[in-house]
Amino acid sequence: MGEALVSGLLKKEVAQTGDIVVSDISAARRDYLKVNYGLMALDDNRGAVEGSDLVVLAVKPQQAKDVFQDLRGQIIAVSRLKAVSDVAARLAVQRFGLQPDVDVFTRGTGGNAESLAALEAGTVAAASLSVPAVFEARKRGHHDLIDVTAMRIPFGNGTLGATKATLDRRLDVAERVLRAVAQATSRLKTDREYAAQIIGKYSQIEDPEALRGTVDVYAPIMTVDPYPDPAAIQTLLDIEEHPAARTARPEQMIDYRAAEALRRSGFLDRLPKD
Repeated sequence: MGEALVSGLLKKEVAQTGDIVVSDISAARRDYLKVNYGLMALDDNRGAVEGSDLVVLAVKPQQAKDVFQDLRGQIIAVSRLKAVSDVAARLAVQRFGLQPDVDVFTRGTGGNAESLAALEAGTVAAASLSVPAVFEARKRGHHDLIDVTAMRIPFGNGTLGATKATLDRRLDVAERVLRAVAQATSRLKTDREYAAQIIGKYSQIEDPEALRGTVDVYAPIMTVDPYPDPAAIQTLLDIEEHPAARTARPEQMIDYRAAEALRRSGFLDRLPKD
């Protein structure tokens, strides 16, 4: 796949040989790329991406874990330990065969801005950033190593909760809350400019490009139907340190009544679609 990309870029004159640096663990493969394409071919991934404007990871799926071994023994900056940025980093590296706190470590910095500063200073090997901070990191020449959003890891973030007693007494109120959430989510997914305006109002971000980019990241993964996802709750239980979480089950934490009533009402079917 990597060779096909290189060949296409050179044939279409999108890039010149001096613009492309490749890396490969095989010496024979490096020699082949040098001879046939005139490329600089290295045996070090870090050296290949240093100073690059665009990085392409062209590896076979079964080799992906090997690529991320460069993070072994390194530190990833997160806003705060146990915050979403920390949890996201831990879940992501686990999927590439690295054990948090054993193979790779996280360090709380205080926020996205501080994590980016640590990355710039070279005191950490990577940073777990959310949008729009990730856009600023790209502008400064840093590259995405793992797109956690694209991994679609089930996770309960910003969930709605109430006591069982409250739901027993005021289930109609819970359903109205879910209607409001569903309607707001539908508006975010179908009205990009309005969504960017609202995000700017509450985040105090003024950069239109960053605001629209934030909408573009979150709109595809947000669901209009607020029906609870047991897999997302299980992820929370898996990372919870309280001993009781080891034996707890998602169905013990979820009350489906309001969500099921919302589905039966037909309200969701009347909302604007993507």
